[in-house]
Amino acid sequence: MNLAEVGKRLGTWAGCMVMILALMLSGCTTSSVSNDLATMSPQEEAKIKEAAVQYMKETYQKDFVVTEIIKGDEFTGTYFIQGYAKDGRKTPVLILGTSPKDFNDSYADEFWSNELKPHMKKIASKTMDLRKLESMTYGYKDPKAKPKYTGDLPSVFELLKKGDKDLSLDVVLEIYQHGGREKEDIARFLNELKKMNFNEVIMEIFVYDDQLKSAPKDEDPGKHLLVRYNISGDVQTIDPTRLDPYKTVIKESK
Repeated sequence: MNLAEVGKRLGTWAGCMVMILALMLSGCTTSSVSNDLATMSPQEEAKIKEAAVQYMKETYQKDFVVTEIIKGDEFTGTYFIQGYAKDGRKTPVLILGTSPKDFNDSYADEFWSNELKPHMKKIASKTMDLRKLESMTYGYKDPKAKPKYTGDLPSVFELLKKGDKDLSLDVVLEIYQHGGREKEDIARFLNELKKMNFNEVIMEIFVYDDQLKSAPKDEDPGKHLLVRYNISGDVQTIDPTRLDPYKTVIKESK
């Protein structure tokens, strides 16, 4: 998923991801970030760290281990706090905000996505000729909203039974054309999502020709990309037999 696509789904978190990616590519350290963007004293860093730990304790009753704090430039003053929850899973968490009063976090999205991903991969493999589950997120449609679920989070499967319409599934898949049967495969996948009681979905499905399976490992997969499907909306109302409106032809199959 490129950064523009990440931004469409994650909203606020996209800016942070862009920032972190830039830091990784440039090889910057936390200290150099502080010098380049905004000065953060040890006292300020300790205060923000304590506030983040307290936020997680109050919101989810979970201890929180901070691994890195980055402060944005002097104009935004946003803190980016990375760490993990001590919940038995070491769920990674990103907290951000200009002050503890406006903190937002990624905990619920990470928690539910990690729980759902193995099941989603199983369904995709069963219904389609799956090449790769590129990415998958299940969480709040509005990432800026205050957490609807606090304390011990319910299982993602409990939420699906409820059919919570404040939540959304975002998934990027790569599949093979399966002898020209990719439409039927995608339809089966959508029907499985209907059965699981999903509502809002944002799906990107890339279809590759079957020849890619036997192609050399160092060959560019893009040479075999045939079609992209961008499917979004309430999956309960999407007609799986009419996929052409969501289809973009990249290259005609031979």
